[in-house]
Amino acid sequence: MKKIGLIASLIIIIIIGISAFAVWLVINQPQTNGSMVNESPKIIDELDCESYSSENCPSKCIVCPPCLECSSLSCQTEEFCESIGFDKNWYENIKKQNTAMRICQESGGNWLWEHQECEYIGEEFCDQIGGIFLPCESACRHDPDADFCTMQCVPVCKLESKENSIANFEDCINAGNLVMETYPRQCMADGKTFVEEIGNEMGKINLIQIYNPRPNQKISSPLVIEGKARGTWFFEASFPVVLTDWSGLIIAESYAEAKSEWMTEEFVEFRAILEFKKPNTSISNRGSLILQKDNPSGLPEYDDALEIPIFFE
Repeated sequence: MKKIGLIASLIIIIIIGISAFAVWLVINQPQTNGSMVNESPKIIDELDCESYSSENCPSKCIVCPPCLECSSLSCQTEEFCESIGFDKNWYENIKKQNTAMRICQESGGNWLWEHQECEYIGEEFCDQIGGIFLPCESACRHDPDADFCTMQCVPVCKLESKENSIANFEDCINAGNLVMETYPRQCMADGKTFVEEIGNEMGKINLIQIYNPRPNQKISSPLVIEGKARGTWFFEASFPVVLTDWSGLIIAESYAEAKSEWMTEEFVEFRAILEFKKPNTSISNRGSLILQKDNPSGLPEYDDALEIPIFFE
């Protein structure tokens, strides 16, 4: 009987112990509401992201500097990167820009980081970097207040979204937009008006006028040039004529000859013939025809010229 009583006592003690342990578990169970549940996954996520390198950053994380002053890169949560001013596309844009710069420089181009564009590369290389090819941009496009700007044609590849690819008159008409038959012609797209480039013809119209070729006309050799100019544009019945390619390289030179008495202030008709070898047009088939005022004095204040854009056939 003593043994039975001892066993019964042990069983009772075990049952009490188990019950006490169960009560302790219930009392100390973690809360399932409030901020702790919400904060724990966030902390874990941050620790997970930071444990990866920037090269192996998983898709749930993004790459950005670990601080505003840092030049290094780290794998972080999107919330952290946005809190210091870097969105989820920042790193991908940087990689795209670095790739574009490398291809630009390897292709012999000039990379302008501030403007995200490459000068002097062809359309094929521009397609490689996902840019927009503009065959004839102004050499002074980033310095509109320049004292002097030539009509040099600069091929440019802009690194930007192709959704905004209409950047000039040619892009506008190629996109099928309405052209207003003014002079110079105008094209409207997305609330913007793009004006056809005709050189400085309008500014020189009271000094010299050209009948052939007209601005933006396609030309081939031999090129017949005809027009009229004030007698003061000539010296000894002639003035220089220059033809350049898109880069400003001179490919032909000659003289226009007056067709009548030139010693007058009235308009005098002229004619010239230019023979030339077609330049390399792999980058651009644009060029410029320049009709220079003859200046025997050599003084720059007496220099003047009519310059119009042309296309090589």
